[in-house]
Amino acid sequence: MHFFCCVFCLRGIKLGQETIINLNNYIMKKKEKLEQFYLQAQKLGLSPQEVDEYFLSKDVKAPAIVQEYQTPAKVLPGMYVYADGLISAELIADRQVKAVVGYVEGKTVYAVCLKERYLPWSSGYLEVEASRNKTSGKEATAMILVAAQWSYDYAEDGVIQGEAFLSSLTELEKLFANKAAINASLKALGAALLEGWYWSSTENDILSAWLFDMNFGNRLTSNYSKYNNGSSVRPVLAIQL
Repeated sequence: MHFFCCVFCLRGIKLGQETIINLNNYIMKKKEKLEQFYLQAQKLGLSPQEVDEYFLSKDVKAPAIVQEYQTPAKVLPGMYVYADGLISAELIADRQVKAVVGYVEGKTVYAVCLKERYLPWSSGYLEVEASRNKTSGKEATAMILVAAQWSYDYAEDGVIQGEAFLSSLTELEKLFANKAAINASLKALGAALLEGWYWSSTENDILSAWLFDMNFGNRLTSNYSKYNNGSSVRPVLAIQL
């Protein structure tokens, strides 16, 4: 009894009398089990030394510790969105990242996909007046699938076809506000950064649609043909928490 008290005192650990008794009982039970084990070994013609040598020769590996991750209560720009639904600030090895958080509104996370493409807004004369007043890129994309076909068909890095959409001008402005955090995570992934001019899903007139500059935060539409000129297209996801 005094032996255990001395050990814990030397380690600077203060334990109550009840705790020490419980530890003592635990060790005594282990001792009894070991004694029974050695008795069985002797019946098999093995000495205690032979038993010890056998177990000491074994390469005993501790079980791998599997860390469990959970989406935090507060999701922030720059966090990683994984294909299995997890959102985390950590870049986890051997786990597929499908997007990077751009901004959060209420219970909706708007996340930037990892790839982009240089494309015209539409393949010809196409006027979708209903899209002009849409601040939701997802709703506008549903109206102009010809213009945003690549975003709609995007199925990379665990993104499901039809899940992504072309951002509205308003949504691109919100992404620009968090560009530093977004690009830091995209750079860590080796993905394309948000740089230069991007098409929005917001139409201006029969000849033009709105573009947004991710370098300086400018918008442009005048004399920029939506079917003759190309610009970057970056799919975005809307994820419900």
